[in-house]
Amino acid sequence: MSRNMNSGVDSYAAFFITYKTKLLIRTPHYTRDDFEDIKQELTLAYLLAWPSFDPDKGNPKSFVKAVINNRAAE
Repeated sequence: MSRNMNSGVDSYAAFFITYKTKLLIRTPHYTRDDFEDIKQELTLAYLLAWPSFDPDKGNPKSFVKAVINNRAAE
């Protein structure tokens, strides 16, 4: 069974969302209690942005990183 608990989310996106969430909860602004909320927020940002991805213009991994990093910065 896949460890990807995010149904409908690309495996790389799921990995990067979890990675970024772990980094964020290490900052003084968040706690471990915020983990699921942050992960959900980043997943939603990815899901909303993904339909605008154009494979002729870029790499999917770069797109995922940009979307997640931009949302995390907000």
